[in-house]
Amino acid sequence: MIDYKSKFNSIFLSLVKYGRLLWKYLSFSLADNFFSIAKVVSISIEDDGIYFISGTKIFWKVSIDYFKKFPLEENKELTPEYFSTVVSKSVGEMEAAKASFILSIPRSWTIVQIAEFPVTVKDDLANVIRYELDRLTPLTPENACYDYKVIEEHQDKIKVLLSVARADWINPFLEALRGKNIKIEKISISAFVLKKLIKDTYKSKNSIFVSAKEKSYECGAIINDFTVVSISGTVQSMDDSQIDKIIKSTHPLIDLMTKNGKQVKFVINTDENLYKLVFEKLSKFPVLNLNRDNKLNLPKNNKDVSSFALGYFLETVTADQNEFNLLSVKNAKQKNMPFILTAMLLLAILLIGAFYLLSPIIAGRQSIEQIDQRINSLKPEIKKAEALKREIETISSEIKTINNFKRNNVPTIDILKEITKILPAKTWLTRMRVTENVVEIEGYTSSATEIISKLENSKYFQKAEFTSPTFRDQRQNNERFVIKTELKNEKKK
Repeated sequence: MIDYKSKFNSIFLSLVKYGRLLWKYLSFSLADNFFSIAKVVSISIEDDGIYFISGTKIFWKVSIDYFKKFPLEENKELTPEYFSTVVSKSVGEMEAAKASFILSIPRSWTIVQIAEFPVTVKDDLANVIRYELDRLTPLTPENACYDYKVIEEHQDKIKVLLSVARADWINPFLEALRGKNIKIEKISISAFVLKKLIKDTYKSKNSIFVSAKEKSYECGAIINDFTVVSISGTVQSMDDSQIDKIIKSTHPLIDLMTKNGKQVKFVINTDENLYKLVFEKLSKFPVLNLNRDNKLNLPKNNKDVSSFALGYFLETVTADQNEFNLLSVKNAKQKNMPFILTAMLLLAILLIGAFYLLSPIIAGRQSIEQIDQRINSLKPEIKKAEALKREIETISSEIKTINNFKRNNVPTIDILKEITKILPAKTWLTRMRVTENVVEIEGYTSSATEIISKLENSKYFQKAEFTSPTFRDQRQNNERFVIKTELKNEKKK
């Protein structure tokens, strides 16, 4: 028996799928990232310096044209004044005053955590997170730069990855840059931006990364293209015990990957010497060298190239859908549904429809015009043909009249033969007149009455009568007669 319910559900799901796909393309904007042309400067604040990556995107082609590292002030914390001075100097070197500026800050500057909410709040999630922010973190919405992404959705709950930084830490840096006519458009976290470089290099959305420098490290678990857990710390020096400390911090990440059914794979972001030391400690797992494997034709193991700055640059120019921007909530603008391409497609459909409807009319008019031209060119011939037709009709009418006359009237020769047969031997005629219906005869005979009876008995004549009295001509010794008779209008058979 056919399960119509299952079949209907299958058809319905297919229609929903293709409907969403159709809507995606109909709402596609010519201003979307694929068609964009942009120059982007990616800045990364790290514990050993300020890194810059500058490049351009022209449609689908991405290129890097500048990278540099500026050291921090010795034995000093990074200040907004020094930071703005370094950025301004770098912008002058790369001639990128009109570029888009993005900033990656250290993981240690932020709070990152996963929060769970009932699925019923999904449609109003922004307001819910704002309301719950001081419960989830030590910060209030007014003193927080934050962003969030839904990373899991179940029947009754959703999981949200939340990243928060103190606004009173971030704002002085932004204000100092504005004093140099430089505006930061996006801010993200080092642990988040590295995943884009890893994904593009290894085509993988699941891995554990370890980024280590002489005095600090960061680790994170990337699951389904989100850095769901990240850890940062400091070390005295990269000796064997400190490397063990870093490896130990990855154990919860290994457990998390295993729990989620993902292959445990390490991506190491460090120099060649530290990579070898870490590789030895993690030899039972696949271990990849990010600096050596990146495919952007940048110098390998160059200390002026930051993987964080590079990852953020790539994330921005490709408009990665899972990117974080800590300024997004405060700078949020309602995104209008892009209908440029939709309008163009609808216009094209209308034009095609109009062409489909009007083309037969236009073609018909053209055909009529051609026929009219042909008719006009044939008018002289048509007039000749019409004259000939009228002549033929006249002749045909005359022929028809003659035929009718021949068919309906006795031929004169037959009348003469019949009269000759009827008249007595000693009879002669002095006059004879034949009309359409009447025959008149005049002459002399020995007995005129005998002629009347014979005419009455003829098959051609009827109603024979004298039109004047008969009399005997003494000189001729015969009767003179004038007789009229009607024709029966029958042909001799």
